Amino acid sequence: MRLLHIITDLRTGGAEHLMVHLLPHLRSLGHHVSLLCFDGTPTPFMQALQASGIEVHSLSRSRRMYSPVRLWQLVRFLRQHPADVVHVHNTPPQLLAALASLVLKLRLFTTEHNTHNRRRHWPGVRLIDRWLYSRFEQVVCVSQPTEHNLLAYLGKCHCHTCTVPNGVPLEAYRNAQPAADVVHTSPNAFKVVMVASLTTHKDHHTLLRAMALLPECFHLFLAGDGPLRATLEALCRDLHIAGRVHFLGIRHDVPSLLAAAHAVVLSSHSEGLSLASVEGMASGRPFVASCVDGLREVVEGGGILVPHADAQALAQALQRLHDDPAYAEQVAKQGIERANRYSMPRMAQAYHRLYQTAYRPVH
Repeated sequence: MRLLHIITDLRTGGAEHLMVHLLPHLRSLGHHVSLLCFDGTPTPFMQALQASGIEVHSLSRSRRMYSPVRLWQLVRFLRQHPADVVHVHNTPPQLLAALASLVLKLRLFTTEHNTHNRRRHWPGVRLIDRWLYSRFEQVVCVSQPTEHNLLAYLGKCHCHTCTVPNGVPLEAYRNAQPAADVVHTSPNAFKVVMVASLTTHKDHHTLLRAMALLPECFHLFLAGDGPLRATLEALCRDLHIAGRVHFLGIRHDVPSLLAAAHAVVLSSHSEGLSLASVEGMASGRPFVASCVDGLREVVEGGGILVPHADAQALAQALQRLHDDPAYAEQVAKQGIERANRYSMPRMAQAYHRLYQTAYRPVH
């Protein structure tokens, strides 16, 4: 089957990370798989996909996503590269693929990656979204809360949904060697790692406030970048913890970063199905997360859940992991067992069955 996935770009993020691991697995199942990026700026993710044998196309190297020119480029590409299934990710490809389906015969699928998004609060957008989602043969949701919230938002809409939990390459996290730069930074420190974009739907503020409540031996390593970096750096200075909070920027050695940690944290306001949480548990390190949609369902029974935006509870959880190595080891073992539910081969097989069930060749 000819599968074309479409995404905004391959800079960084959960959906982008997913492409790097999912598409080669779909190829190994016998499909011809290619990827189209609206913004084709070369990145390490793109290089990794190309090295694995996935053909990567791009419309341009512009970050301007919504325009008649972009729609015309997409229609022209789809005419030149017919596919049995066109599977889109992120809002710009969703919208433009839905519009393209008005003039082209397309088998459209999409993946809903988040339990919430900002546009659901914008006046008048619900009617547009009802039309948009009705254009897709299947809307694949990465968790049951994601599916529930989407259907509650859309209301009466001819939208076919299903849930396929995200997966990660578990072996890469179990066998990783610790990142040397983290290991050698304050060698005697209790190292806490969080991997997440520095954006508003994550909750770095609470984690930084928790760090201010912890002793000097605790050091925090933040992997990721985004528009809140300057704000978070300023907060570190205000809390007098700048010397033990390390901003690592975008990293492509996440398994090694997690292997260097004593504890892994994901402080967030909401998630779809967080790949970072599965990766954290798969790393064999005790994992601590906010008790919010998209994390609660994944982490419960495999890690420590703390109340949303509660810096004191988060600090107490980390302090206990530091003080009680036996407890930390128990949490880590539970995390490994929990992560086994989210293997990449299992996810790829679910997509494979979904495509086969709906398969009608495009000529």
